[in-house]
Amino acid sequence: MLDCTDHRKFVAWTPDPWGEDRHGREVLELLQRHGLKSYHYLLDFGCGSLRVGRWLIKYLDAGRYFGIDPEEWLVEAAKEQEIPADIWEAKRPLFDYNAEWDVNAFGVEFDYILISDVFLHAAHWQIEKMLAGVAKALAPDGMCLADIIFPEEYRAEAVDYAGEEWQYPHIAPHTPERLPEFAAKYGLICETVDVVERGPCPLHWFKFTRASQ
Repeated sequence: MLDCTDHRKFVAWTPDPWGEDRHGREVLELLQRHGLKSYHYLLDFGCGSLRVGRWLIKYLDAGRYFGIDPEEWLVEAAKEQEIPADIWEAKRPLFDYNAEWDVNAFGVEFDYILISDVFLHAAHWQIEKMLAGVAKALAPDGMCLADIIFPEEYRAEAVDYAGEEWQYPHIAPHTPERLPEFAAKYGLICETVDVVERGPCPLHWFKFTRASQ
């Protein structure tokens, strides 16, 4: 059995106890502000140890939550230690563990795609690959929500991350102008929708929708 703190440390939990951590609840509330209902199909891309997913699994109807993450052990740890068995059995969440940035692993059109704390560590090509997948996986009137950290709010000397490598657990800050540029390549519209104060750096949330809406 995994040590009960491994999966929490891996995803850099805040000092709050797991049961009181605010981040998952705040993301659920953000989604609800943008229209999420329990019957919607939602993909949690980069679901990790279900820091947010445990809130979403409980809220959504059975078979409506889908998660993608390359680290299968994180999901298994959450299943074993953090989510009651009756909720897991009743809600029937589905997972894919590909490491290819494949948003379309399930062949499902999603009402919502959540990319929480992923762009914060990603290179430009990884963001573009995710958005290309989002453009294919979104339902016609669906939306994707993703967050970034601005360079000037991360460190005074920080600039837009232009490297080629995934930066976890380090931060890869991005300027907001990048996202609309990337989105437009794949027929998506990008809009700023929210700012969440968490830790030393605000999280800036963006909404992606089909340009044809």
